[in-house]
Amino acid sequence: IIELIDVNDEIPEFVGLDENGRYRGSVAENLSPGANVIAVTATDRDEDEDFHSITYRLKETGNDYDKFAINPITGDITTTAYFDRERKSEYYITVVAEDGAKSARPNHMPPGTPNKEETEVQIRITDKNDNAPYFKDRVYTASVPENTDIGTTVITVTAEDKDEENRLSYSITGGNVGNAFEVSSDVGAIKVRGFLDYEDGPREYRLTYTVFDEKETNQTTVVVQVMDVNDNPPKFDS
Repeated sequence: IIELIDVNDEIPEFVGLDENGRYRGSVAENLSPGANVIAVTATDRDEDEDFHSITYRLKETGNDYDKFAINPITGDITTTAYFDRERKSEYYITVVAEDGAKSARPNHMPPGTPNKEETEVQIRITDKNDNAPYFKDRVYTASVPENTDIGTTVITVTAEDKDEENRLSYSITGGNVGNAFEVSSDVGAIKVRGFLDYEDGPREYRLTYTVFDEKETNQTTVVVQVMDVNDNPPKFDS
């Protein structure tokens, strides 16, 4: 009877990698350290328990590894720092998986060390709504002839938001005498809503213009000047 004895000649293999041969995890910005990112898993085809026992560690290279920690037994990666997506949105770390005994592979280096494998983990910092929207200017100005058709766009005013995925909506919240104007809430296009009259109506509208990002608001002023057109016949003084 010939009995085959297992030797530690198999290298750990990571499972569940993406098409680029890496893991992709994510964590929301501003969470307290200890937040879960992703769990990595490696297997070893050796049969001996020591040979196929896997432990994990982070490779101490680059500038990002110390912002994360890994459970050496489970492969769970967690944070050790706070993150701000607006400052940096992506991190890369390298995970090392080692088996439990010195390698039996020929020419293994360094001698007397376990078999190991490395893989990269890409970590994306996801956005939270922690920034208020803002307008670049305190006042926007536009002019419109008094005979402008209803529905005509006078000016488009949009805001900025450092948060990545916020949906901004716009409204006119003051100064809109006679509801002369309206705004397309999703794109910020201010349009003529009512009839304008240079002679008998306001010649200038100072609109309070508001943006809302589902949490925070901000305001600016939009000044619309009504321009005279030659729409009245001459009259003799009586």
